[in-house]
Amino acid sequence: MSGWGKYDNKSVSGTVAITTAGDVTGSGTAFTTQLVAGRVVLSSANVVLGTVNAIANNTSLTLTANSSANVSAASYHRQLPVGSVGDK
Repeated sequence: MSGWGKYDNKSVSGTVAITTAGDVTGSGTAFTTQLVAGRVVLSSANVVLGTVNAIANNTSLTLTANSSANVSAASYHRQLPVGSVGDK
């Protein structure tokens, strides 16, 4: 956990493909256990890809708004507020 910022980035499994329409398809992902609605998703380069709106299953979710980037087979991570209880 970082003590300097407001957020910590946490690793997640798999890779994602995201359309600019905000549809996310995962490969080897575990969305239902590793993410929750409202969580920010970032690329491995720390570019914000979007905020989770709804999780359909372990390999499909939607973002609250259109994504700023189209990505394919991209590594990603989630952002947690420092001091969060739990790991989602």
